[in-house]
Amino acid sequence: MDKKKLLIAGGDIRMLYAAARLSDIYDVELVGYSEEKLPKEEQMIFRKFKGTSDKADILLLPPVVTDNKGRINAPFGAEEIKVQDIMDKIKEDSVVFMGINGRAAEQAANELGLSIFNYMEDEALAIANAVPTAEAALKIAMEETERTIWGSKVLVTGYGRIGMILTDRLIKLGADVTASARKTCDRMKIKAMGANAAKILPEKSVLSEIDIIFNTVPAEIFGIADIMCLKKECVFIELASAPGGADKKIIEETGRKYVWASGLPAAVSG
Repeated sequence: MDKKKLLIAGGDIRMLYAAARLSDIYDVELVGYSEEKLPKEEQMIFRKFKGTSDKADILLLPPVVTDNKGRINAPFGAEEIKVQDIMDKIKEDSVVFMGINGRAAEQAANELGLSIFNYMEDEALAIANAVPTAEAALKIAMEETERTIWGSKVLVTGYGRIGMILTDRLIKLGADVTASARKTCDRMKIKAMGANAAKILPEKSVLSEIDIIFNTVPAEIFGIADIMCLKKECVFIELASAPGGADKKIIEETGRKYVWASGLPAAVSG
């Protein structure tokens, strides 16, 4: 019996390993990868998959489907991938599996009457995915600051899966952590972990001493007055999807460092 064809479009190195595992069951094709942009070991995996002209029965999109420009998230690709171009490569009765931030892909799939499954709604998978995201965020902080995490005053805004794991890792690395959460029970968890808790943002006196900010809230919670409170050396690391927690232009115009890191760990896998 012929295998069904699985098209994997975009994503980071994790998708390559998914392709390798799924190749026992499906005829797998990869789109959105360029061999020269991959590490040596992953180049060997990539070479195993040859493209065909056949349309796919199943489409697998990345955990973070699109980048901040609305294209399929493909950090190891040489060319941009448009959502509609991918939809043209699948059959009329295909099934689409996708992660978060995939509104354009979901809309295109709905217009074609395709079945859609968001695998990031699986809580166990979402938590497991938050771990490499948090660790990639820590990597960025270590590269973008001129100080150790130990002893730094750090603010984590938002206490979802990523915020929770980040707070835990930062405490263990010796940071002085403040984390914000809207829910009273989450703020109690933050205190129980040994961090300071805030509802949305801490008081200006606390904000003015922060060295590193990790934002996971996809809404502009930092106003101009809040940004002006920050130290010039403060690094703002944006982990949330657009519009993010603050206006990048304002942060940069006032001399603070802004790092767009939505879509980790794909954004730093290379």
